[in-house]
Amino acid sequence: MFIIGGIIGCVPFGVWVGVKQTHKAAISVIFLGATAFATLEYFFFGIGPDHVWVVNLLCFGQGFVSLPIMSVAFDFGVEITYPIDASFSTGLLMNASQIVGIGFILLCSLLLDNYDTKHAGSAEGASICFLILAGASALGLIASFFVVSDLRRFNSERI
Repeated sequence: MFIIGGIIGCVPFGVWVGVKQTHKAAISVIFLGATAFATLEYFFFGIGPDHVWVVNLLCFGQGFVSLPIMSVAFDFGVEITYPIDASFSTGLLMNASQIVGIGFILLCSLLLDNYDTKHAGSAEGASICFLILAGASALGLIASFFVVSDLRRFNSERI
């Protein structure tokens, strides 16, 4: 459900950024939605097998707002580093995102292994992982307010 939501979510965010050229607003909305869905997943993750559809719906929503960040942020990165070649700046962004992603995977794997295996039926490690995801999304939202939206490539192509 996460991937399906992400594929569907890339369409409206891509159209929004393509038409309006408001990368900063789109990134803020994406981070706000990702923070909200990660927080909701924290509260609803262990509700039981009778309400699995709620968790699936939350995963769909999380994918809808989380996966478009890749395309919107890479496009924004190319815009604000315009004199530098697009392939170079995209490569650096992809490198940084891989390092951060590997760090999150290692941290959450460590938490899931240490918390959930010691206590049978416990979802404490998953809950902590959702809180880490919500915190990282909130940090990204706060950081997005300090980014200057200078669309150099778009302005130079318009002239």
